[in-house]
Amino acid sequence: MPEITVPLFSATGKKLPVEMPLEFIERYVNHFTVVRNRRGHIKRAYVKRILAFDDRPSSLLGIAFRQELWAGGFVWALSGVEGSS
Repeated sequence: MPEITVPLFSATGKKLPVEMPLEFIERYVNHFTVVRNRRGHIKRAYVKRILAFDDRPSSLLGIAFRQELWAGGFVWALSGVEGSS
């Protein structure tokens, strides 16, 4: 029996050049926004955005700033420096 695959899209709606197995999408459904047809079968999946990466402040000067972690600690994050993200 052939493996059923689901087309994968980015959070912005662009089609990614990969299709994922249906079992993988169902197992990690909390990482995807799934679109189902009338019968409830998964038609396509969108990768959810990672808010920790999308909401970071940006800088062109290359400064370091202290960033609070959700676990309660602090870390130094570099912004605007080549090679650091």
